[in-house]
Parts: sequence; structure tokens; C-alpha cells
Amino acid sequence: MEMLKYRIKCCLIALNRTVFWGLVFICIPFTLGMSLMWVTALDHNPKLVYPQKPVSGQRGSREEEER
Repeated sequence: MEMLKYRIKCCLIALNRTVFWGLVFICIPFTLGMSLMWVTALDHNPKLVYPQKPVSGQRGSREEEER
């Protein structure tokens, strides 16, 4: 009985480890790809600066358009 409990415990630990490392290996390239895409988007379009601050000229023209 003790041996069975020990084996089940070992299997669960091994399973948890494989799931954890699988998630790590899936997530790392995804996050790297997202950051690379964001950097290239910033290179191609400088307007995507974060956070966006409203320029006074743009704000005035928008208010005039609403009127």
C-alpha cells in the first residue's frame, strides 16, 4: 500500500513538472514574438508611442469638429 502511494506521488510530481516546463516553453516564444512584433510596429509607425499624450493642436481641432 505504501509503495502504491509513493508511486502515485512520484507520477504526479513528474506530471506537474512536464506540464510546467511545457507551459514555459510554449509561453516564452509567444511573449518574445509579441514583443518583437511591438518593436517592429514602433519602428514602422512612430505614432504608436505609448502612452499617447494628446497634442494641443489635435485637441483643439477635435473640439472644433464636435461643434
